[in-house]
Amino acid sequence: MTKVVVTRKKKIDVEHLTELIRTIKSIEQTKKELEAQSEAAKTEIKDIMTANKLEEMEIDVFTVRYKPVLTSRFNSTELKKVNPDLYAKYLVESQSMKFTIS
Repeated sequence: MTKVVVTRKKKIDVEHLTELIRTIKSIEQTKKELEAQSEAAKTEIKDIMTANKLEEMEIDVFTVRYKPVLTSRFNSTELKKVNPDLYAKYLVESQSMKFTIS
């Protein structure tokens, strides 16, 4: 028997939603495992490049680079401490929807 939740607008098939949630959780677990494998492979390549003092190498049809990159970032935490009024003046609120499954 299919469980159904009735809302103001229409009936919701709980078994279908449960199946969707289980699918999402399974995919997320697989994604996590694949990301770990990818990170391990990247670490091995970076270790080889570091050991051989390489910043760039061409392997087959691929160009692999591992070199320092300089970036500049704005330290909003420090601005908030030093000049909270200026920080507040340029603070912009935003709203978004957050979807979670626990």
